[in-house]
Amino acid sequence: MLCITAPSNCILDRQRGANYKVVTRTVYIGSMTDDLRKQRSESPEGKGVARRVWDAYSEAVKRNTPKWVEASIRDVSFRWTEQMLGFWVAWHLYGGFEGLKRAGWSERTIYRRLKEFRIVFKTHPDTYRHPGVTLDPEGFWEHYLIPKYGEEE
Repeated sequence: MLCITAPSNCILDRQRGANYKVVTRTVYIGSMTDDLRKQRSESPEGKGVARRVWDAYSEAVKRNTPKWVEASIRDVSFRWTEQMLGFWVAWHLYGGFEGLKRAGWSERTIYRRLKEFRIVFKTHPDTYRHPGVTLDPEGFWEHYLIPKYGEEE
């Protein structure tokens, strides 16, 4: 006789063949003698085996990585940062989420850029302040909304 716990929290008794029948609805077969809380680890890392293996692997990768890979990663990260700063400027000039939607941005694009911005700068575009950059949305729109080439309304 073999008893197992089924997904419905029933203990099943295996009979001849592959048929099972419910014996009881109790989930505990015996006492819980192994309490792992009494066997404390040295640290959250345990004995540190996985950590040492990872450190050795990452050091080996660093030693064997061609210089062009690092340059490519740096180039991509610079472009990504530039895109995020452009998004930050657009966010403030257009007045946030609703303003970007009115300007023709899709919600999916706005949410994707928000997520990327928060990953890169660790904060929301509303609260981020870039050193050395002062935005003047009113001045920007005043300049771009005046009639061009001497035309007046």
